[in-house]
Amino acid sequence: LAQQSGITAEAVVQTSNFIGPMLEASAARGVKGILMFGHIGKLVKVAGGIFNTHSKVADARREILAAHAAQSGGSVELINKIMSLNTMDESIPLLRECGLEQVYKSIAVAVSSRCRQLVGEEITIGTVLYALDGTILARDESAVRLGRELGWRIP
Repeated sequence: LAQQSGITAEAVVQTSNFIGPMLEASAARGVKGILMFGHIGKLVKVAGGIFNTHSKVADARREILAAHAAQSGGSVELINKIMSLNTMDESIPLLRECGLEQVYKSIAVAVSSRCRQLVGEEITIGTVLYALDGTILARDESAVRLGRELGWRIP
């Protein structure tokens, strides 16, 4: 997906589960901009302030998604369904049925915000969330701006 957006291999840093150390190392090296380009199941944890995303360390995916859905007007029934999901990709048809796809943008905004809280405001941080099938679920305005500045096509 990154290559399809015009992002060169030299600009990509794969982080595995260690999002916090990657952000801190980037800040220490004077990086000016970071695009968090990742799967909803991984980055939803960052939206909740979890920077080591290994499932054995912390897993609040459902709770974080449910909180964002509730803030967006999701019903108690929807929240209960979210709390029973096995994967974040299972949330896609649920939120679509309820007309609440904007929940993903709320999460993208929260990811960028949490990252800035960790490393400071001097780094531009944007977020793009995708599903396992490659569908882009959301991006925040910082991702679009960062992409435009670097000549990338952020979908």
